[in-house]
Amino acid sequence: MIILKKIFFIIFILLVNINKSFNIFPPKDNINRIKVIHTSILNFVPQLKLHHVVVIPEADNKNIYIADFSPINQSNLSTLTKLIFGYSVPAEIRLRHINLSKFNLTFNNIDNHKLFIDIWFNTTTPNYILSQKVTDQIFKNIKNKKIKNFIAHIKKWNTSMNLYSHNCQHFSSFVEIEINKNK
Repeated sequence: MIILKKIFFIIFILLVNINKSFNIFPPKDNINRIKVIHTSILNFVPQLKLHHVVVIPEADNKNIYIADFSPINQSNLSTLTKLIFGYSVPAEIRLRHINLSKFNLTFNNIDNHKLFIDIWFNTTTPNYILSQKVTDQIFKNIKNKKIKNFIAHIKKWNTSMNLYSHNCQHFSSFVEIEINKNK
């Protein structure tokens, strides 16, 4: 009897680890399916994909939230100069919502999809006050508690940007680390 219990326990542990490794049973809230997508920083050089955006899908895979870390007044010459010379500048965490089904897109085909990047880019604005109002409204309307809590956690990220030591790529790495902590 003890041997059967031990065998059952070993099988149980193996199944749990297989589930975590291969994700046989996908989570209902999709937190573990978050993607980091590389986009261009400058519109006139779209091949230069150095900006990272974090895509968080709802369980239906039709609605997604996009979070990114971007400097405030990013088109201002003073801001760009400070960034290039290694100074820190004020930044923001932007949150956007897109219903992919309106554009005949799915969560699985947005990685290099120009239409997706264009849709996301059209949701952003250089006006910091308006941008934060949009972010706050989207956050307020999130129904999924696990996604809302996760986004609330990543919104605590330090919003002082340094091009070399605290930028959008560091932000996406931070998000990926937080995802792994929640597994």
